[in-house]
Amino acid sequence: MPSSLARLTCEAVGVGGRTNITQLSARAPAKFIPMRNTTQQQSGAAWVALGGYGGGLLGGDHINLSVRAEAGSTLALTTQSSQKVYHAKPDGKHSGQTLDATVGADALLCLTPDPLVPFKGSRFTQKQSIRLEDATASALVVDWVGAGRASRGERWQFSDYCKNAE
Repeated sequence: MPSSLARLTCEAVGVGGRTNITQLSARAPAKFIPMRNTTQQQSGAAWVALGGYGGGLLGGDHINLSVRAEAGSTLALTTQSSQKVYHAKPDGKHSGQTLDATVGADALLCLTPDPLVPFKGSRFTQKQSIRLEDATASALVVDWVGAGRASRGERWQFSDYCKNAE
């Protein structure tokens, strides 16, 4: 499957600084799901879940995320569920994800995904780049990996796992 580009931009609007999503686009295998609930409404933040169409990444799938929290905004970006990474195809192609995030002055990005779960024989590469444009910009980043499908005896049996953060 070709690379998927997903873009998300939010900005603060009005006196209270309520955050609105101003750009939201994605192509399979990725999709964005804006979340609306009482806590989100009371906080004034934008909450968005990154989801997928097939339950996980196949060999060769790659998601390129471009995220921007404009000045004064608050963006909570999570996932729909754990990100499964299925076994590599016979051609050995990696699956992967790239995050390019920018956080403006007085803005907050909370990146809190569910764990990545690499299955036996999977190959995964991830790069995360988060730029704070000002000393008043903030980011909270949670990054975790599961052991695989432990119930099937697949603890830590992925073929390749590479992570690069800036």
